[in-house]
Amino acid sequence: MNDDIAAALKLEELRLSQWLIEAGVQRDVDLKVLHSNLAARGLFNSGGRYVQEVEVLFTSVEKVVDKAINHRKALGKNVPSLLLAENLKDFGSQLNRLIEGGVSGHRSTTLQADNPSADMALMRIVEQKTLTLRAKVGRCP
Repeated sequence: MNDDIAAALKLEELRLSQWLIEAGVQRDVDLKVLHSNLAARGLFNSGGRYVQEVEVLFTSVEKVVDKAINHRKALGKNVPSLLLAENLKDFGSQLNRLIEGGVSGHRSTTLQADNPSADMALMRIVEQKTLTLRAKVGRCP
């Protein structure tokens, strides 16, 4: 690996870490606002809460994925070998792990043991959104 690729990958790693931290902070703020609004309306324990939490989660993950893809494209203008198939494969794997990590942490907190039908419906939403994000990663850059 030449020095340009190594430097670009290190920069990409640093930026991704930064974006993940920022996204986590924003996601927590968004969830607190959501919970507060739902509680004020007496809807905190409603099924809609869980769907909206999934939306907040996926919005957060998608923003990081979009930033990472755009950053890779920009880096690829200066270091074209980053856009080679083997490097894109590694990049895609990294983004898919990020997606799965964000989703798996949320799965355990939203399932309602007392309502298996709601759990199944929620998991279908999560799976569909996961597939959509993975498809986006598969098309990059």
